[in-house]
Amino acid sequence: MTPHPGKSSSTCCVRPNSSSIIYTSNPDTYEVAEQFRQADHVGGVVADRKTNRISG
Repeated sequence: MTPHPGKSSSTCCVRPNSSSIIYTSNPDTYEVAEQFRQADHVGGVVADRKTNRISG
């Protein structure tokens, strides 16, 4: 899990032998930041508001 500065959104395309890059975006500044990479498709991302972390 990685801390995130703001809300996140997702876009995905499922392809064989693919990888994923998870980004977060700051709704106030529109700044986008890479959070983590995964060597497989990530079907969803969950934000934990208590710990301010995301996982996919």
